[in-house]
Amino acid sequence: MPRIPLPVKLLISYLGVLLLGAGPTFFYIRVVLQGDLLRESALRMSSQISKVAESLRSVPEADRLGLLVKFGEISTHRLTYMSLAGDVLFDSSVIRSLTINHATRSEVRMAMSEPTSKPEGLPLWSGLSGFGYSRRHSETTGIETLYVARQIVDAKNQPFGVLRLATSVDSIEAVTSGTMRFLLNAMAAATSVAILFSLIAAILFVRPLQRVSTMAQSLASGDLGVKVLQPTNDEVGDVARVLNQMATELRRRLLSAGMSEALLSQLVEALPCACVIFEEKGQLVACNGAGRRALRLSGPEAGARMNEFAEHPQVLSVLKLAENDGQAEPISLDLTEGEPLQGLLHVLKRPGMAPLRVFIGGGNNVVEQSLLPSVEDIVARPLNEVLLQAEKEARSILMENGNSLDVSWEGLANLGDQLAVTDAEGRLSAAIVEILRSIVETNPSSTERLAVGVAVDPLRVSLHFDCGLHSHTLNLIRPLIDPLGGEVETTALETKLWLPRA
Repeated sequence: MPRIPLPVKLLISYLGVLLLGAGPTFFYIRVVLQGDLLRESALRMSSQISKVAESLRSVPEADRLGLLVKFGEISTHRLTYMSLAGDVLFDSSVIRSLTINHATRSEVRMAMSEPTSKPEGLPLWSGLSGFGYSRRHSETTGIETLYVARQIVDAKNQPFGVLRLATSVDSIEAVTSGTMRFLLNAMAAATSVAILFSLIAAILFVRPLQRVSTMAQSLASGDLGVKVLQPTNDEVGDVARVLNQMATELRRRLLSAGMSEALLSQLVEALPCACVIFEEKGQLVACNGAGRRALRLSGPEAGARMNEFAEHPQVLSVLKLAENDGQAEPISLDLTEGEPLQGLLHVLKRPGMAPLRVFIGGGNNVVEQSLLPSVEDIVARPLNEVLLQAEKEARSILMENGNSLDVSWEGLANLGDQLAVTDAEGRLSAAIVEILRSIVETNPSSTERLAVGVAVDPLRVSLHFDCGLHSHTLNLIRPLIDPLGGEVETTALETKLWLPRA
């Protein structure tokens, strides 16, 4: 079904209302009103015929024609006097006598009370009993005419002729046609007003609704900083204000979730034993050095090895048992060459979300030194210094491999020199260096000038790269930034690096 814009729907609804009102009105004027006017005219003509017939009743036969001539001179209608045989004896509209016999005319036959006679061109009307009437094109005058006829009797109640009045229906049609023209002009004006109302609706209603729709689309695409400015004071404005509140709440919750993940990463890094937390499909949530060493999660095959571990039948069986029992279950698995992998598997349930899987190493697993920085090593560094140092180090490394690097930090100039981030032992610069190296080495022909977007949140600074990262690069970056509260998100088309503000 084709999409119809709301202003067009409003215009169609306005026109529909006009048509629903005008259609019956046009039918009434053209059919009902015209019929009523014809009937009223026929009743008046019948009253006039009755008066003339009453006047002729007591007049001698020799004087009747003279009296009819006088009536014809003062009458506004065409007066015709016929014999019972249908011969025209007098007609006020012609000078010479008519030789056409009118006995077969429908109004004459009705006036003569013929049982099979019916009015021509008109329905049967009440109130005209004893009269004949019809509507047809006159052969004498050549115009559309309404006829009313009556048989007249003398003082002895003996019929001696037929008296007929005729009038043009042009005047009646002129009344209805004028009314129709007025209504058509009124409809044209109403259509113009409907178009104007549609334009006003587009300005006052559709535009705010489009702003709300644009905000909803931005929220769906992940842009939680968008909001509707100056919402209107109506139902659309209520929706806009609710969406603004929802975006604020989503930002707060995502920030809390990010802080929770950072705390989880720091906790895992602090553990002296191997610890790997992963989701149902094998996606890593947190992992310390001992865990990477135990599962051999290094190099380009790290993701494949993690998936192999997460989908191993024995691992799935133990995880199911741990989920049912609600406690950690031991596992011994020959996943790689060398010593078997030993430890515990546990399931962390989350309301409304898929549970997390936890592997805690045991046995002879190698314990690595924690990557958590000491408190005295954590310092506040200007963001400009971190980015320029990373660019310089990455350019130096890439030049040794025959590659060049030119970075444009878009938005950095507007942030000022006072903006600082939390760093320890140059970890943030090292993480940015790894990203720049990965981008240039993966796409050496498309990095003549690399544009990196810089934006600031209340608690974090984001760096936006217009390309994805390899899983090996992510494994190198996360241990550097996660303990500091940083985060990296990547897809096939873009990467966002979140740095903690000092």
